[in-house]
Amino acid sequence: MYNDFSAVNIQIDLDFNAKLSGYGFVGHIAELKFSRSSSASGNLSVETMKKGKLTPKSNVWSFGVVLLELLTGRKNFDLNLPKRDRNLVRWCQPFLADNLSVIMDSQLEGRFPPKAARIVAGIAQRCLQKEPSERPTMRAIVEDLKILIDMQYPR
Repeated sequence: MYNDFSAVNIQIDLDFNAKLSGYGFVGHIAELKFSRSSSASGNLSVETMKKGKLTPKSNVWSFGVVLLELLTGRKNFDLNLPKRDRNLVRWCQPFLADNLSVIMDSQLEGRFPPKAARIVAGIAQRCLQKEPSERPTMRAIVEDLKILIDMQYPR
Protein backbone atom coordinates (compact mmCIF):
# COMPACT_ATOMS: atom_id res chain seq x y z
CA MET A 1 0.00 0.00 0.00
CA TYR A 2 1.31 3.45 -0.86
CA ASN A 3 1.01 6.36 1.50
CA ASP A 4 1.60 8.97 -1.20
CA PHE A 5 0.67 7.55 -4.58
CA SER A 6 0.92 10.46 -7.00
CA ALA A 7 2.47 11.35 -10.34
CA VAL A 8 5.40 12.96 -8.53
CA ASN A 9 6.34 9.58 -7.06
CA ILE A 10 6.43 7.73 -10.38
CA GLN A 11 9.95 7.66 -11.78
CA ILE A 12 10.78 6.45 -15.32
CA ASP A 13 14.13 4.76 -16.01
CA LEU A 14 16.07 4.85 -19.29
CA ASP A 15 14.09 1.89 -20.64
CA PHE A 16 10.77 3.61 -19.76
CA ASN A 17 10.07 1.25 -16.87
CA ALA A 18 8.07 2.82 -14.07
CA LYS A 19 9.54 2.83 -10.56
CA LEU A 20 7.48 3.91 -7.58
CA SER A 21 8.86 5.93 -4.69
CA GLY A 22 7.20 7.38 -1.60
CA TYR A 23 5.76 4.04 -0.59
CA GLY A 24 5.34 2.28 2.69
CA PHE A 25 2.47 0.97 4.70
CA VAL A 26 0.51 3.58 6.56
CA GLY A 27 -2.92 2.57 7.77
CA HIS A 28 -3.89 5.82 9.43
CA ILE A 29 -2.85 9.46 9.12
CA ALA A 30 -2.90 10.69 12.69
CA GLU A 31 -3.29 14.35 11.83
CA LEU A 32 -3.77 15.81 8.39
CA LYS A 33 -1.09 18.49 8.21
CA PHE A 34 -2.25 20.25 5.07
CA SER A 35 -5.11 22.37 3.92
CA ARG A 36 -7.98 20.56 2.20
CA SER A 37 -7.41 22.90 -0.75
CA SER A 38 -3.70 22.12 -1.13
CA SER A 39 -2.05 20.06 -3.84
CA ALA A 40 -1.03 17.51 -1.21
CA SER A 41 -4.69 16.72 -0.61
CA GLY A 42 -5.48 16.44 -4.34
CA ASN A 43 -4.68 12.72 -4.53
CA LEU A 44 -6.42 11.73 -1.30
CA SER A 45 -9.71 9.88 -1.41
CA VAL A 46 -12.89 11.21 0.14
CA GLU A 47 -12.68 8.80 3.06
CA THR A 48 -9.03 9.62 3.72
CA MET A 49 -9.84 13.33 3.83
CA LYS A 50 -12.73 12.74 6.25
CA LYS A 51 -11.29 10.05 8.53
CA GLY A 52 -7.53 10.15 7.93
CA LYS A 53 -7.59 6.44 7.08
CA LEU A 54 -5.71 4.90 4.15
CA THR A 55 -6.93 1.66 2.57
CA PRO A 56 -6.24 -0.21 -0.68
CA LYS A 57 -9.32 1.56 -2.12
CA SER A 58 -7.69 4.89 -1.19
CA ASN A 59 -4.80 3.88 -3.44
CA VAL A 60 -7.29 3.10 -6.22
CA TRP A 61 -8.65 6.66 -5.89
CA SER A 62 -5.11 8.06 -6.10
CA PHE A 63 -4.43 5.97 -9.21
CA GLY A 64 -7.56 7.46 -10.78
CA VAL A 65 -6.19 10.94 -10.13
CA VAL A 66 -2.89 9.99 -11.80
CA LEU A 67 -4.83 8.75 -14.84
CA LEU A 68 -6.62 12.12 -15.03
CA GLU A 69 -3.26 13.89 -14.88
CA LEU A 70 -2.08 11.78 -17.83
CA LEU A 71 -5.20 12.51 -19.87
CA THR A 72 -5.35 16.23 -19.15
CA GLY A 73 -1.72 17.24 -18.72
CA ARG A 74 -2.79 19.09 -15.58
CA LYS A 75 -1.82 18.86 -11.91
CA ASN A 76 -4.23 17.39 -9.38
CA PHE A 77 -4.70 20.84 -7.84
CA ASP A 78 -3.67 24.10 -9.50
CA LEU A 79 -4.00 27.46 -7.73
CA ASN A 80 -3.30 29.27 -11.02
CA LEU A 81 -6.69 28.25 -12.39
CA PRO A 82 -10.09 29.79 -11.59
CA LYS A 83 -11.46 28.47 -8.29
CA ARG A 84 -14.07 26.18 -9.92
CA ASP A 85 -11.37 24.50 -12.08
CA ARG A 86 -8.57 24.07 -9.50
CA ASN A 87 -9.50 20.58 -8.32
CA LEU A 88 -8.78 18.21 -11.22
CA VAL A 89 -11.25 15.51 -10.16
CA ARG A 90 -14.15 17.94 -9.78
CA TRP A 91 -13.31 19.66 -13.07
CA CYS A 92 -13.04 16.40 -15.06
CA GLN A 93 -15.89 14.29 -13.75
CA PRO A 94 -18.69 15.88 -15.81
CA PHE A 95 -16.76 15.21 -19.03
CA LEU A 96 -15.37 11.69 -18.47
CA ALA A 97 -18.35 9.81 -19.86
CA ASP A 98 -19.52 12.00 -22.74
CA ASN A 99 -17.23 14.84 -23.75
CA LEU A 100 -13.65 13.67 -23.31
CA SER A 101 -12.27 16.13 -25.86
CA VAL A 102 -12.93 18.99 -23.41
CA ILE A 103 -10.42 17.66 -20.89
CA MET A 104 -7.74 16.07 -23.11
CA ASP A 105 -4.28 17.62 -22.94
CA SER A 106 -4.25 20.37 -25.58
CA GLN A 107 -0.51 19.79 -26.16
CA LEU A 108 -1.44 16.47 -27.77
CA GLU A 109 -3.16 18.52 -30.51
CA GLY A 110 -5.68 15.73 -31.03
CA ARG A 111 -2.96 13.15 -31.73
CA PHE A 112 -4.07 10.28 -29.53
CA PRO A 113 -6.13 7.15 -30.12
CA PRO A 114 -9.66 8.12 -29.04
CA LYS A 115 -10.62 4.55 -28.15
CA ALA A 116 -7.62 4.22 -25.82
CA ALA A 117 -8.39 7.60 -24.22
CA ARG A 118 -11.99 6.48 -23.61
CA ILE A 119 -10.76 3.27 -21.95
CA VAL A 120 -8.40 5.21 -19.67
CA ALA A 121 -11.16 7.73 -18.86
CA GLY A 122 -13.52 4.88 -18.02
CA ILE A 123 -10.97 3.33 -15.68
CA ALA A 124 -10.36 6.72 -14.03
CA GLN A 125 -14.10 7.25 -13.62
CA ARG A 126 -14.48 3.89 -11.86
CA CYS A 127 -11.45 4.60 -9.63
CA LEU A 128 -12.93 7.93 -8.55
CA GLN A 129 -16.23 6.64 -7.18
CA LYS A 130 -17.02 8.36 -3.88
CA GLU A 131 -18.02 5.07 -2.27
CA PRO A 132 -14.89 2.89 -1.82
CA SER A 133 -16.82 -0.35 -2.32
CA GLU A 134 -17.79 0.82 -5.84
CA ARG A 135 -14.14 1.25 -6.90
CA PRO A 136 -12.43 -1.62 -8.71
CA THR A 137 -9.49 -3.51 -7.26
CA MET A 138 -6.01 -2.78 -8.60
CA ARG A 139 -6.02 -6.30 -10.04
CA ALA A 140 -9.14 -5.46 -12.09
CA ILE A 141 -7.54 -2.18 -13.21
CA VAL A 142 -4.43 -4.02 -14.42
CA GLU A 143 -6.63 -6.39 -16.44
CA ASP A 144 -8.42 -3.40 -18.00
CA LEU A 145 -5.11 -1.72 -18.83
CA LYS A 146 -3.88 -4.88 -20.60
CA ILE A 147 -6.51 -4.17 -23.26
CA LEU A 148 -4.54 -1.04 -24.18
CA ILE A 149 -1.37 -3.05 -24.74
CA ASP A 150 -3.15 -5.34 -27.21
CA MET A 151 -4.71 -2.50 -29.23
CA GLN A 152 -3.31 -1.58 -32.64
CA TYR A 153 -2.35 2.08 -33.00
CA PRO A 154 -1.72 3.99 -36.22
CA ARG A 155 1.82 5.27 -36.58
